[in-house]
Amino acid sequence: MLPSRNRTSAFRGITRGAIVLALSMACGGAAEVAAPVVEERGRVSIDSVVAPLTIGRPAQFRASVISAAGTPLTAPLAWSSTDSSVARVSSTGLVTPLREGGVHILARSGAMEASTATIVVQLPALNVATSDARTFRQLAYGDSVQLQVTALDAQGAPMPVDGSVTWESSDPTIASISPQGVVRISRSAAEKELSVFFTAHALGTRAGIGFSIAPVQSGLPATVRYVNVNSQGPVTFVTPDGATLSLSQGESRVVSARSGVLDVRGANLAPGVYPTLQSIATVVQPGGHVTVYAMGDASQGFMMAVDDGHPPIPPGTALVRIVAANYYSPTYTDNVHLVPAGAPISGIPDLCYFDMPSVSAYVARAASPFDVVLANQFAVSGTPGPTDEWMRFHATPESGKAYTYVILGASITGMSLMRIDEP
Repeated sequence: MLPSRNRTSAFRGITRGAIVLALSMACGGAAEVAAPVVEERGRVSIDSVVAPLTIGRPAQFRASVISAAGTPLTAPLAWSSTDSSVARVSSTGLVTPLREGGVHILARSGAMEASTATIVVQLPALNVATSDARTFRQLAYGDSVQLQVTALDAQGAPMPVDGSVTWESSDPTIASISPQGVVRISRSAAEKELSVFFTAHALGTRAGIGFSIAPVQSGLPATVRYVNVNSQGPVTFVTPDGATLSLSQGESRVVSARSGVLDVRGANLAPGVYPTLQSIATVVQPGGHVTVYAMGDASQGFMMAVDDGHPPIPPGTALVRIVAANYYSPTYTDNVHLVPAGAPISGIPDLCYFDMPSVSAYVARAASPFDVVLANQFAVSGTPGPTDEWMRFHATPESGKAYTYVILGASITGMSLMRIDEP
């Protein structure tokens, strides 16, 4: 049975005449036997023990050899673990915890040995919170929030988790989460609260955080804009009230709508091309403004809805929105750069930079001339690297106005960049 407490063992030996015989032959006396004298020679002591141990946090153990007189001895030590599947120990005493359980760590020098008490190996304690440490847990359609993970070992000391976290959403149709922990609420429901839970996996364990999604009050006035960015000709949109809109490429139209869940269908009017583009569901907030884009080329087609709501634009600035989608292949990366007018896309900091696919963002900036540049890593050089300029749009925006740039990437040769001024 393994010991339940630290123990040391001493080496003992006989140090003087084992047996002294005195025979009194003349007197006929009996033989006299002297008791052996035993002397302690030394012991091993484990001096530095970390307990409990935490998976992912190696700990250095130390031991010493002590003489019978109490002075340190220089002697080799051999380390071992009673269960190397729970924790292994190196020749220098570095203990690496591997899984939950109990284990003893032993140090031996010659015939002398010392053992720790049972050491518990446990998982680190993970915690998931928002970067702004908010206490309320309700989000709304279109919200975005940054999550972060912290970890503590068994002694309460912080542990690094950078690069080891993977994220999971309980319902990606309601809310997605990026590899960096950015949450985006993509769906809500009319008159009904939804919920979503995000789980972080790191250091062999997991932790999570939940949010409720506020319902949308339906039936109040709102507007919807339909835009055709489809290179294969006209598109017909079927609106929630059953009406149809036929739009040519680059054409847009704003119609009155009602707040709530918006279900939109679209079809391409070109003969034999996409009789049904897609059916999408999005949410229109009361008084809100949503834009529905039809995108496609000769190979594929799809639809995307973007909430146009934004705070008031400060005087002296313009609002520039980038809406990007690339469904060809992640191997052929397309990049969107927002740079000062005439500036190259390399060698200077970007005012804004996006990697596709599926990026939409707002950028508020001073109303001075700027360029929106689309780059494709295979456009010129034929080798990877977002340095090859594909298309450039120059703009001198007016103060207080909003502009949208739609970038569609369907293939290496099927790129399009379109500017749509906000109504």
